[in-house]
Amino acid sequence: MIRVLLLVSMLLIANLEAGVLNKEGKYFVSWGWNLSEYTNTDIQFTGNGYSYTLSDVSASDRQTDFGWVYIREQTIPQYDLRIGYFFNDRESIVFGGDHMKYVMDSPQVVKINGTDQTGKVHNNGTIEVAGFLAFEHTDGLNYINLAYNYFLPVWEDSTHRHAISLFGGAGAGVVVPRSNVTMLGKSRNDKFRLAGYGIDIQGGLHIDLYENFFFRGELKAGYIDMISVATSPDDSDRAMHEFGFFEYSFSIGYTF
Repeated sequence: MIRVLLLVSMLLIANLEAGVLNKEGKYFVSWGWNLSEYTNTDIQFTGNGYSYTLSDVSASDRQTDFGWVYIREQTIPQYDLRIGYFFNDRESIVFGGDHMKYVMDSPQVVKINGTDQTGKVHNNGTIEVAGFLAFEHTDGLNYINLAYNYFLPVWEDSTHRHAISLFGGAGAGVVVPRSNVTMLGKSRNDKFRLAGYGIDIQGGLHIDLYENFFFRGELKAGYIDMISVATSPDDSDRAMHEFGFFEYSFSIGYTF
């Protein structure tokens, strides 16, 4: 009887060690697509001879349709890249890059205060942004972040190779955009630049398949403060704004 109990115990331990939910010491990598939404923001522009603020500006993302357009037009979609490590079965640390895109909606009428590039003074007036300003972070609103995730398993099949878990966590990082800004009489600055920082909370569904593969759906909500956006090749030309964001992503990955 003792031998039978020992054999059963050994089999249970072996299954646990080989099971997909035994993640301690494992690494993972994933890649996926995202859609984003942004809260309205006040954008302050400063430079030699001008300083003004556009109030309550709205913006949208710009996801590229899935397909051969990536190769044909050499465009980059909105994507997420994750590299992580499980320091126990339930907890992981994740280094990520969220390549979102931020495009000021145009046309739209917004309030303006201050002196613009033409020298005109605005006192709580309004302006149509179309033809006056183009403001985008389309070669990325690149949020480079480090996050902590906690996993809560809710199902595992009898073979211990497939499982479903809920996860949640929080992260923080820096924003390194390549901003495309066109103002009256100014050239664009197309260089990557450390422009600010962000914080976020996140959660979603993690589906393990055949031990090593997984699918992941994630919802992320956060805050970004861009304190120094380059708006032209002239170092004195800057913009700053802060906003909230909501990001929805779907990723595929591999655990090893």
